[in-house]
Amino acid sequence: MVAEMGNRILGFQEYYHRKRDRQTTLYHKCVAAEFRGHGIGKALVDAVVAEAQNMGRTHLLLKCPEDLPANEFHRRYGFKLVAKENGRRRRLNVWRLNLL
Repeated sequence: MVAEMGNRILGFQEYYHRKRDRQTTLYHKCVAAEFRGHGIGKALVDAVVAEAQNMGRTHLLLKCPEDLPANEFHRRYGFKLVAKENGRRRRLNVWRLNLL
C-alpha cells in the first residue's frame, strides 16, 4: 500500500493476508519524516483494515521493536499490546487489532 501526492511517495505499508488463518500481518510501515503527524500512517492502516474486513479477516497483527516511537502510533490507533518477545537484536512488542 502506497500513499502518493503527485509523483512523490509519502509513505507505504507492507502487509500480508495469511492463507492458513484469518489474520492480516503488517510488516514495514514508513512515512516520510516531513509528513509524519498528518494522518498518512492512519490512512495507510485504514486502507489495510478496510481490505482485511472485506476479506473476512478477524484481526491484524504486527511486531514492533519496543524502543521505536511507532509503538505509540499503534496504541493510539487502537491496537492492543498482547505480548513481548525477543527479536534477533532487540525486544519486540506484539500488537493486535481485532476486526470483528
